[in-house]
Amino acid sequence: LSQTCLYNLCVCFCSFKITSAEFHFVNVLMNYTSAQNFCREEFSDLATVGNSSDELSLAAVVPDGIVRTWIGLWLADTATWYWARPDHKLVYLNWEEGEPNATTPESCGAMNSDGRWFESGCDTRRGFVCGGNLILIQKNMSWMEAWSYCRTHHTALVSVHSEELQARVGRAAENATSPHVWLGLRHAFNFWYWIKWGDGCYQNWAPGHGAERTYDCGMAGALEATRGQQWVALPDTEELNFICFTSQDLKTST
Repeated sequence: LSQTCLYNLCVCFCSFKITSAEFHFVNVLMNYTSAQNFCREEFSDLATVGNSSDELSLAAVVPDGIVRTWIGLWLADTATWYWARPDHKLVYLNWEEGEPNATTPESCGAMNSDGRWFESGCDTRRGFVCGGNLILIQKNMSWMEAWSYCRTHHTALVSVHSEELQARVGRAAENATSPHVWLGLRHAFNFWYWIKWGDGCYQNWAPGHGAERTYDCGMAGALEATRGQQWVALPDTEELNFICFTSQDLKTST
């Protein structure tokens, strides 16, 4: 159990991690919009579900006794439900029998204690589940454009300082539409460095890349979206998908 303080509120949350996803339950009563704003500030967004494994881990993070929680379902119009953002359509479905039955666009989606989804008025106040603090941007940009985009819309291009974070970044990269994704890894004066500093000396360079060779100016680090998901050096003018941190490191204590 951890605690973070935001908006002058001390919020208790628990987290559950498996290989398919990472979720955080926040035990504060908020309407859908406020819950989403909180998740976007501290993590990435309200939780989304892509498969049955995600669904099991999402349900497991909610403590016993919590009956209903917000997740990232919302009704963009009277015919189409989306995950959190309008470009994330539902593929996997887990609705309660008879749901959804919306006839107006003022509806949002929540989850029962059994993991099944139901339609609800967006102004209802309840606890909620957030997704992790990494987000894949499925837009092709140069490294500098990606850096600027993450700084403007989120926090920073992702830096990878541990094997655990490498695994999370790799899972996010699996959905990329480009063969590599930009990382916050930069080369200058024959030296590789992370633009967002962190502890540790973890490295995961592909053979023939990184400190094993010298480079001209204008190189940056990217992650293979598939295969070994190792780091490679590419010209920073190449246009790739990229992964952003969506918040500063959480101010938590145990």
